[in-house]
Amino acid sequence: MLLTGHLRDAYRRRLMQRATELAPDDLMRPTIVFAPHPDDETLGCGGIIAKKRQAGANVTVVFMTDGSGSHGQFMPPQELAAMRRREALAACRELDVPEDDIAFLDFPDGALRQHEAAAAEQISGLLRENRPKEIYFPFWADGPADHVATYRAVRRALAADVNSAVLNAYPVWFWRHWPWTRQPMRADRMALSVLAGTLKAMCGIRLLGTFSHVVDISGQLDQKRSALAAHRSQMERLLGRVDWPILEDVSGGDFLACFLQPFEVFQRREPAGGKVD
Repeated sequence: MLLTGHLRDAYRRRLMQRATELAPDDLMRPTIVFAPHPDDETLGCGGIIAKKRQAGANVTVVFMTDGSGSHGQFMPPQELAAMRRREALAACRELDVPEDDIAFLDFPDGALRQHEAAAAEQISGLLRENRPKEIYFPFWADGPADHVATYRAVRRALAADVNSAVLNAYPVWFWRHWPWTRQPMRADRMALSVLAGTLKAMCGIRLLGTFSHVVDISGQLDQKRSALAAHRSQMERLLGRVDWPILEDVSGGDFLACFLQPFEVFQRREPAGGKVD
């Protein structure tokens, strides 16, 4: 455990050293953010959203699924979906995103893969309507099926439409690997899956090389905290249930701490020629 802590601190220092302030032109680029579920927009790029909005950039946030599967054992899906929509709107307010710039596609939580073609079609319409110069979406190997399906749907839409936007892939569940988070000492399916992913890809170490674009969000960290707090179903134990799972439960709090660092990381791909029109 001591080795893990030292290694994590060393990696964190290295990422902080690489964190950059964005140039005014970068900050002002019209941007669209695709989030598989309500809360992924804040976890993955809440700081950059706030940073761009402070600079006056147009930022559109698109929620792919209705979030109705996160706590289905405690609440009917329709009721949970309505709650998570309210939370998403509240979080976006904390990030200074106007309600008119928020889109809910409302595909069923956990089943986006089955609706990938329809999702890509809707994304194509949003890209034509907004003509963003930057696009943020989940990393291709982020893990959960809805995250991968969001990545695939965005890439499918981009393949069908000439677009000169800068592409930024953000990690969420990719953080859940050693040394960033402690590994569960259990033998259940989830624990074995996390361990297998860590051993196969050495994800925690790969993060340093894969996500080479590191953005300083120290000035936006309080906003990001407030936006995360707005996702109450993910941050608080509701309905008086002590067994209501929250993000702080994941890896003993290590996972949530990854998103409260003074930087965000992205895999960045410039358009052909390295310029944005």
